[in-house]
Amino acid sequence: MKNTTYSSHVDFFIDKEVKRRMNEEYTGCFLTHVTHGAKIIAVLGTIFDTCIVALMVMKLVNPTIDGETLKPLSTLDTVNVSLVCLLAVLGLIVHGLIFYGLEKGKSSSFIPYLVVKAIEIACVAISEFGYLTDSLNTPIFLISGLGTGGTGVINYISTACVILIKLWFWSIIRMAYLYFKKKEESKNIKSDISIQI
Repeated sequence: MKNTTYSSHVDFFIDKEVKRRMNEEYTGCFLTHVTHGAKIIAVLGTIFDTCIVALMVMKLVNPTIDGETLKPLSTLDTVNVSLVCLLAVLGLIVHGLIFYGLEKGKSSSFIPYLVVKAIEIACVAISEFGYLTDSLNTPIFLISGLGTGGTGVINYISTACVILIKLWFWSIIRMAYLYFKKKEESKNIKSDISIQI
């Protein structure tokens, strides 16, 4: 009986020490844990993507500016607006998966964000150097919060800033993914190994 009590105390202190070390390892900018950063990114992304969807749907349904009804959108504009709306809906799904991963502690829920945002960052960088056609540039710039793009120095600087911020957000979500992955692995190891005293 005494050995099992001792063993449970040892297990308790080992668990406590592992949690402490993991929390220290995954404390990021502003001395907050990466899960807090991931939650903030998910909230901001959800708000941004919701606004984009609402604006694009309004533009498709009723193309007006300052109360003046405009001619119907051209086919290319309709495709661009639809593509931006589709990407924003995909963003909503990806940010929803971050909330799910944070709530359930599942690392696999962060993978879609890491993949989709890596592709988005690459597309913004490629389109900045003019390797994509204008019909593809417009949706990429709109979904990234850059307006319709352009060629001036200010546009290049704003694009570089957006890319850097997106890389920073991506790295925070990656750290949250690694945190939950390590947490899942430690649970598996604990279930496989028992301390014999």
